[in-house]
Amino acid sequence: MVFFPHMAHKDGLRPGDSFAPEEWNYHESTELPPNSSLGEVFKFAHGLTKERNERRFPTPLHRTSHLVDGGGEVLDALRVENKEILRKVGAKVAMRIFNVLQGLGERDTALIDAVIEKYYFYSADTPEGGCCYCGEKPCVCGLDKPKKELVRADMPQEVREKLASWTFTDWQRYFDELYGANNRARGLTLTADRLTSEIIEANTASLRMSTAISPEHVDAQRKALLLELADSFAWLAGLYNVLGTSFENAPKLDDEFIAIYGNGCPNCKKFPCVCGAFGYVADRKQK
Repeated sequence: MVFFPHMAHKDGLRPGDSFAPEEWNYHESTELPPNSSLGEVFKFAHGLTKERNERRFPTPLHRTSHLVDGGGEVLDALRVENKEILRKVGAKVAMRIFNVLQGLGERDTALIDAVIEKYYFYSADTPEGGCCYCGEKPCVCGLDKPKKELVRADMPQEVREKLASWTFTDWQRYFDELYGANNRARGLTLTADRLTSEIIEANTASLRMSTAISPEHVDAQRKALLLELADSFAWLAGLYNVLGTSFENAPKLDDEFIAIYGNGCPNCKKFPCVCGAFGYVADRKQK
């Protein structure tokens, strides 16, 4: 396995190493139940893809590059105006976000923690969360973010536990309450463009991490990468919401993810995935 020493995790884990507690029992969980929390989905994704990814995508940079390819598929689906393909590609993007976290050796709460930091402003006045720039829900920011720095209150453990139990759909609803009106006014094309921009920024942070020359720089770029993955997740939720005229009739990322991955790999039909050489969708269609 390819390994660059400067990319080691602060806990001593290497990209691709097993980091999960034994009690997670990934390979016994061959089906993803409905209404699974985001952390549970990550555990399932880890069990499904770990062995394949260690062979095919041994470093975080491999995995963010694969994520960038998913962003390209989003734009391709948008170009042909096929919303059904766009929903399927969105689920693949979600899986690839998890794959990057897996390559970083992150825990199952890593994405939740990053999303809370970027998108859930908690205070005595906003116990149900709000925009981390203006402090409001829905967000009232204009094109220029407010310059003032909001003061966060310490989040009670019960609130953090509640957020940790949220499903894809719960987060999708939250982002619709926060940004839904703004994103629908922005439109599908610009929302998809923001998603792909955030994915590219994640890849940039990954590239900088891979070329870092000091532990401090590695830590800084790892942090930047986690926050860019949170941005990518937020805009992915926004993309699904914009596919409907309201949250109620928008497609749900939960449903699409389970439809594609809920019973194992969509290609080899196994859990864990035992696919051979990596190939792009277009390549497989030509065979």
